[in-house]
Amino acid sequence: MSDQYYIDVQGKTAGPFSLDHVAKLHQAGTIDDKTIYCTPEAADWFPVELLKPLFQSSELPPIIASPFAGPAPSKPVANKKDWFCTQCRFVCRPIYIKQGSFLIEVLLWLVIFFPGLIYSIWRMTSKKRSCPSCHSTSIVKVVSPAARQFVDLADK
Repeated sequence: MSDQYYIDVQGKTAGPFSLDHVAKLHQAGTIDDKTIYCTPEAADWFPVELLKPLFQSSELPPIIASPFAGPAPSKPVANKKDWFCTQCRFVCRPIYIKQGSFLIEVLLWLVIFFPGLIYSIWRMTSKKRSCPSCHSTSIVKVVSPAARQFVDLADK
């Protein structure tokens, strides 16, 4: 087992750190319980709160074996057609959300024809791309500089 811990700091991997150094970072408030960490042998990232009982002890945390031992897991891999949500950091294909209300549209069509037509045209042309995970409209293509620091592009 190793005494190397990698920490995710604002989407970037930092480390390796010793368990004592991670404890000092936690005590200083640089990282909190929700900050995630991994080790070279780990298959996934875990919250730092799992390490808190070990900060005073000499034991190492249980490690979930990975089929490959290597450096810390890297950024998610995406295709050039994917989009990146700047709010929740989700790599996805966007969904399109119409503005307005379907009920108002039907009501306008039934009561007054011309405003119903205008309202329908406005709803059809005001679709917005949004993240399927958090429904935020602040998504960018993965090839943009804002997303490249968080996402690795596939060779496809």
